Amino acid sequence: MAADSASVPAATKGGVEKSTMVAVLKRNPASLLYMLYFGIHSAMMAVPYYLVIYDLGAQVWGKSMTHRLVLFDGARLILGVVCSGLFGTLGDRLGNHVTVTIELLFGFAPILLIMLIGRTPTGLYVFCAVRALSGLTGASTVTSAPCLYAYAHELVVRNSDYATLTGLLFAVSCIMTMTGLLVGRRVDVAAGPTGVLWMGFGMFVVQATILLTLRTPLLRRLSQKMEVGRPVATTDGNPESSESDSNIVSEAPAPAAPAKTKKSPSPFAWIKLARENRSLLRVCLIAMLVCMAEMVLSDIKAQYAFSCFDILEGKEFGKKRRGIAFMVTVCIWCNVGVSCLVMGFLSRCFSPFVLLKWTTLFIVLCQLMPVILAIHASIPVLIVSSSFIGLAYAVLPPLQAAVPEVVPSNRVSEAIGAMGSCKCMAYLITTVILTVGLPALEQAQMDKPLWTLFPLCAAMALMAFPLAWNLKPLSQTAAGSELAASKSDSDDISGTSSSSIISSSEAEGVRA
Repeated sequence: MAADSASVPAATKGGVEKSTMVAVLKRNPASLLYMLYFGIHSAMMAVPYYLVIYDLGAQVWGKSMTHRLVLFDGARLILGVVCSGLFGTLGDRLGNHVTVTIELLFGFAPILLIMLIGRTPTGLYVFCAVRALSGLTGASTVTSAPCLYAYAHELVVRNSDYATLTGLLFAVSCIMTMTGLLVGRRVDVAAGPTGVLWMGFGMFVVQATILLTLRTPLLRRLSQKMEVGRPVATTDGNPESSESDSNIVSEAPAPAAPAKTKKSPSPFAWIKLARENRSLLRVCLIAMLVCMAEMVLSDIKAQYAFSCFDILEGKEFGKKRRGIAFMVTVCIWCNVGVSCLVMGFLSRCFSPFVLLKWTTLFIVLCQLMPVILAIHASIPVLIVSSSFIGLAYAVLPPLQAAVPEVVPSNRVSEAIGAMGSCKCMAYLITTVILTVGLPALEQAQMDKPLWTLFPLCAAMALMAFPLAWNLKPLSQTAAGSELAASKSDSDDISGTSSSSIISSSEAEGVRA
């Protein structure tokens, strides 16, 4: 315990600890293994989809490729709106290790089925239909299922480490996805699309192995037990150890809500939570605006690039389409990784609310840059425009890190699920707009009409800035003050309780 006590920084600036990334990772060794899982999971979801499904969709559907994919995504989003908050509630009750395992099975099922059926029109429809069922887990967003972030919060010893870990997770995800695409590209050249699908199977096996070894840290499990009001045994302990351990365990961005009688989970309980918590409501609205733009960029980027280079239709352009899709995806993910890594560094000096406020302005510029490709279609311009699309994702780490700061600490998974439901709702609205708008744009007498969607994305991102202005954590609001007052007595003994149980556990280990 001395190592943990020594790692507690003595000074903070603006409420943000001056901990290095190395110190954060040393405090949270389980997070290192989870970052590997997170990165491989992102690669498994991206590599077969970008290198196999995009080309197969262009062959089967042609100009209506994006339109058809958006229809399937619409079904997935409806499930996400209904089930994301419910799935987050189950994570609070059953543990996020269970929900992450379920999400992994849903993510791998489409890959397995298209391997069995083959790369045919039937296989394409089955892949898209089964992929739509992943909406049951809330995995309907570009940034993966909310339970993955809730589990990351569960694995850290300190809640304040979550902001740094979030940036690292996004960065590792991008690096692993880019690496997966590079390897997948070589596999595609050597073994064709079938080899890429087998690569996805291998990544699934690695993820399943990692999940079998991951466990929530002891200090976090103890903190969770105290948050839900479970009795904690106490014994005489070292006062110095008690004080240092209390700093680690009881440190939270917001006090836990008083324990209540458990009710049957409701699919729309997250709506009540957002209505009662104005700060969470503002974060969810920011997520909706940002993610509406995010989905437009995600859905049209391939078809937009194909149309700019006049290779949208025709089997003879299959190899060139795969090359363009590969280049666009690598540029995007590389810059997503850079931007998220920068956000991870900045989170050591600034709160998520400060970063969220200014990144909403930065992404406005990023979402305007791809218009240049419609004016001058060339490989250098494609690289630059795709890079700015990736940099626009810089808003995601502070947005994700802000959620645990605005809710009671024993409702974090539900709140992350609530934001996931809002993301799905935003995507659903965008799906309807794209379903109606894309055919109309295709019939318009315009050259490369998809460029008009990028200024629309920038306008939506700009609308998020007023909501991010003056956003505060729960501990600085009236609701947070009331919760802190109601729990003042129990917080006085939390340090003694935690150190006593940890000391007892260490003593039992020595005797064993």
